[in-house]
Amino acid sequence: NGTRSNTEALLDWAGNNTITIDKLEYTSSSEFNFDGSTGRFINLGTQLTNTGNTVSIECWFKSTASDTSDFSLLMGWGNGNSYYSNIGIGNWFSNYGDESIHIGLNSASVVASYRGGHSLYHDNSWHHAVFVMGPANYKIYVDGESKPLSYSHGNSSVNVGDIFSFGQANVISEIGNRPYGGGAGGFTGQIPITRVYSRELTADEVKTNFNALRGRYGI
Repeated sequence: NGTRSNTEALLDWAGNNTITIDKLEYTSSSEFNFDGSTGRFINLGTQLTNTGNTVSIECWFKSTASDTSDFSLLMGWGNGNSYYSNIGIGNWFSNYGDESIHIGLNSASVVASYRGGHSLYHDNSWHHAVFVMGPANYKIYVDGESKPLSYSHGNSSVNVGDIFSFGQANVISEIGNRPYGGGAGGFTGQIPITRVYSRELTADEVKTNFNALRGRYGI
């Protein structure tokens, strides 16, 4: 509620008291350490519903997965049943043979990928990623640069409606996991910062945010 938890690992600026951290290590470098287990993630509850039909998600991450083709979720959301969405790196169920980083929305209404090989960001190095989602607005930036996207489902003009709730009840969001399919795709590595914006970040804003913290992560 605007103050740190008594472990000083979490600061909930929204003040909703609905965030749960489940079995994660918090390192001395102020990073959450995910081990790939489906039961270890950050649960944001339902506070991101009604965010709108244009959303940007920004995160810093470092994958330490031993399987360099691993399907790893940076963030996922859904109702735990038939509707789900996620952003992540690696092999997005082989829609292509070389996805590096992807957006998957509303049970595959839109699946957009940058294709540079499954292992590209499973490199034990820090990266900054921004995912922009909305009608005619789908973009993925990595380390400050926009990446060309391929669409295995939908296209750049599809309007998903409300990105986080997509007309469904009881939609929850999770960092490092997704509330669907047994939570397959648990992240292995560190995700110290995640930010959600109810608008499109511009290319200049993405570059500014990247440059502001790149020194901290040695990029």
